[in-house]
Amino acid sequence: MARIPTGHVVGVVLAGAGLAVGLGRSAGWIGGPKAVVVYHAASEHGCFSAPRPSLSDYKRVQAALVTDRRTLEAALADPAVRGLSVVPADGAVDWLAGRLKVDVQGTSGLFSVSIRGYKADEYLTLLGAVDRAYRAASHARDNAPRRDRRAKLEKEYPEAQAGLKELQDRLDAVNAKCPYVVSVNFMVTLREAQRESVAAKLAVLRDELRAARGNPADCDRIAGKINTYEATFNHLMEEVVRWKLFRDDLENLAREVEAREVIVRRLAGELEAMRIEGDAAPRVTVAEEPRIVRWAD
Repeated sequence: MARIPTGHVVGVVLAGAGLAVGLGRSAGWIGGPKAVVVYHAASEHGCFSAPRPSLSDYKRVQAALVTDRRTLEAALADPAVRGLSVVPADGAVDWLAGRLKVDVQGTSGLFSVSIRGYKADEYLTLLGAVDRAYRAASHARDNAPRRDRRAKLEKEYPEAQAGLKELQDRLDAVNAKCPYVVSVNFMVTLREAQRESVAAKLAVLRDELRAARGNPADCDRIAGKINTYEATFNHLMEEVVRWKLFRDDLENLAREVEAREVIVRRLAGELEAMRIEGDAAPRVTVAEEPRIVRWAD
């Protein structure tokens, strides 16, 4: 009888018992057909901002994401997985994490995920669920900054609109008192001219008062006029200040409204663009759909 060379591996399949004995295999080796899916990771993608991750780093991130607990929980919750006899009732997530093999070797964008076992159809179904859960998780992770930005815009845009309306209401209330800035400027000019006119009249009356010294009747009469004009002058000073403040408020509000309109338009444009574009295309695509490789190593 011919001798088997030392180190040679012989696999004996016990089909009736559904077992395989591999001479020379490690104790943890699992035999049977292999279900495998192959992915391609793009080296460049628009969903990343600088600095972009290297391809090798990105593949390692994807390998971790495949066996992430949340990914596996989503896969096991897939309706297609319910009732599969290969899935244990307890500790299914840890069991699945231990059965999956992720191969990210090589410098290309290709990497694979596989699982091995003798109930090939069930393992293929299970791998399909892992594939769907992983691709959803990968796509969500790649688009997380974009989705976060959109969520922020969805919050900021109505707030900016509300702020603009509040400012516009305030501006309308001010305008209701004096409809046009031109009218406000006219009132400022008018009151300043009236004030200067009264100031000139006061100067004349004070000269007359000095000339009337020694004539008590004229002094009293002129002093009375001076008191009246001084009261008018003070009132006009207050009016000038009031109209100037009114004008400043009106102009400041108008500038605030204009600035807020620019912000609202920018937010609206960015939000509309993101709504139209949606998520960025997946960076990871399926190069080979889940399939069975019979009796593969």
